[in-house]
Amino acid sequence: MIVRGRSRTSGNTRPLACSKRWRAAGLVSMACAMGVAGCSPTLDWREQRLGGQGLVVLLPCRPQLDERVLLLGGVPVTMRLAACTAGGLTWAAAEVEPAPGQSPAAAMRALHEAAARNVGAVPSQAAASASDGSGRWTFTGRRADGQATAMRLALLARGRSVVQLSVIGTPAPAGDALDTFFGSPRWAR
Repeated sequence: MIVRGRSRTSGNTRPLACSKRWRAAGLVSMACAMGVAGCSPTLDWREQRLGGQGLVVLLPCRPQLDERVLLLGGVPVTMRLAACTAGGLTWAAAEVEPAPGQSPAAAMRALHEAAARNVGAVPSQAAASASDGSGRWTFTGRRADGQATAMRLALLARGRSVVQLSVIGTPAPAGDALDTFFGSPRWAR
């Protein structure tokens, strides 16, 4: 049943039931829009599996997956990589298995040096003196366009699998999100 009423402003007759529906639809649309905005956090954590060794890491955004061959200590190896951008930072997790005859510690030292070079920084001496090459570092340098940037790097190994976690951006990444990311690697069965 449609009830007709008069608009207070124009005196025109229009169906009241219709105007109530439109008002209700408008309120529902506004609530949905606010709900979507409230439920889209900057960091949307998700698990990502890398490589054949069962490595699982948490990334704060949907990653692009890649596999590339790189020289690690002068030896070609395959690196499996997951990377994404969230909160103005680039988050990347990579796994590599050193070439036969190359130790995981030597691979970590080579990854440390390459990461430092990527942002135009000098590799820290702490990596060269660490017995297994694992640890966390902060590098500051410049991007190719000359802008200042910072990189947080973590390296670890399990068996022959070497993992590199990095967060790049300005200002230097820090806080709970960094701890969540760096503390996330685990090996599933």
